[in-house]
This record gives sequence, C-alpha cells and structure tokens, in this order.
Amino acid sequence: MNKLTNKLSAVAISLVMGAIILSFVLTGFNGFNDSTGQVAKVGGTPITTGEYNRALQANIDRYTQMFKGKSLTNQQIKQFRLKESTLQSLISQKHMLNFANDLNFDAGKEYIKNEIKEYEMFQTAGQFNITRYKQLLQANGLSPSKFEEQIIDQIKSKKFAQVITNLQDSKEFTKE
Repeated sequence: MNKLTNKLSAVAISLVMGAIILSFVLTGFNGFNDSTGQVAKVGGTPITTGEYNRALQANIDRYTQMFKGKSLTNQQIKQFRLKESTLQSLISQKHMLNFANDLNFDAGKEYIKNEIKEYEMFQTAGQFNITRYKQLLQANGLSPSKFEEQIIDQIKSKKFAQVITNLQDSKEFTKE
C-alpha cells in the first residue's frame, strides 16, 4: 500500500510540475523584464520596472554607505535580500496609496510645489534652483510631471499614515 501511495504521489508531482512548465512555455516567463514595463500590480496600481530599479538602487546605495563606500557584491545583495525587500516595500507603499485613493486623499498644487522646493538636492545656496531640478530629474530618467506624480503619491500616503497613527493614538487614549 505504501509503494502505491509513493508512486501516486510521484505521478501527481510530475503532473503538477509538467503543468507549471507547460504554462511557462505557452505564456512565456519574463520575470522583471515584463513587456508592459511592470514588475507587479497591486490592486490595479502598477509597480514599473523603472520605479523598482530606482528603489533597488537607492537601497543598494544605502547599504554601500553603511559599508563606508564599499560596493556591494551580487552575493551580498542576495544575502541581504535587497531585491525582495525592495519589492515588498513598494507593494506596501502601493497598498497605502490605494487606500489613500479610496479615501479620496489629494494634494494641492501649492503644497506639491512647496514640497519639491524643500528638497536640498534641488537647492543652490539654500534656494530652489529650477535648472538643477530639471538636470537631476533628467539624470534619473524622470520628467518633471512624472516626479510630481510621485510626490503626489507620497503626500497621499503620508496623509493616510497620519490617519492610521491618529486612529492608533485615539485607541490608546480610549484605553487610558
């Protein structure tokens, strides 16, 4: 009876593996090189390959700084699971953004302008420098409108996070 069970299990596993392989053959597997330019979709909101690559590079840069400027090897990137943690972080951000959009959170144009002007990387001698702004965006493969969309998304996510924090604080207050 045990031999029969083992044989049936082996056949079942073979069939499942065959179905998986066949599905990849028929549909193709592109991994992170999806022809749509998307790494993932979270509730209809895409995570683009460009967005993923920028976030991954930022994480790698952070670790490089922690190691006093010594570049990370591919093995270290795998060891620290930077690719996975980057994707997970982006997925969490998209979930928050989707919740914020569901609650109709928005950001006014003046608020967006002020937010961008506060970035030190766009300033020269403490003043916002439009030329520097455009150069840095271009160097990172972003248009001003795409960058502003990202800022809007950040503002919406911040507002949502503040709502959640306030809810948690009010629960604590109620308990006390």
